[in-house]
Amino acid sequence: MRERALVHISGPSSAGRTTFVERLLDEEVAFASCVRAEHDARLRKDHASAPKPHAELRRYREAGASAVALYRFAEPSMDAFFTTGFMQDYSEAVFIEGTAPSTTSTSPCSSHRRRRRRPRCSGASSAPGIDQRTDK
Repeated sequence: MRERALVHISGPSSAGRTTFVERLLDEEVAFASCVRAEHDARLRKDHASAPKPHAELRRYREAGASAVALYRFAEPSMDAFFTTGFMQDYSEAVFIEGTAPSTTSTSPCSSHRRRRRRPRCSGASSAPGIDQRTDK
């Protein structure tokens, strides 16, 4: 059985995700793999590669990652992600940047999901979670 840390980093564009991964790699994790995960509904099957010119992968390599991969997928699947070749390699930690490849959400950031409004009670104030009704 393998024991390692899995860290998923997501957020909006230009939020500093790759820089954050570089800082995590500076903390002397001896064998850390870095994965750039991208959802692409046009794909027929999942695709893992490690292209040299890819900007984020290059930055991971320069920061000291022991292995890097670009993982593109049409549908999130925990089984498909964890059985890829790069996940079979030994590492103490795996940093996954981008869209979560093993959840049902295809949004790169939870803040992109639509929020449902809670139904209001009669007599409720405009502040969320505060009810101004009084008992008599």
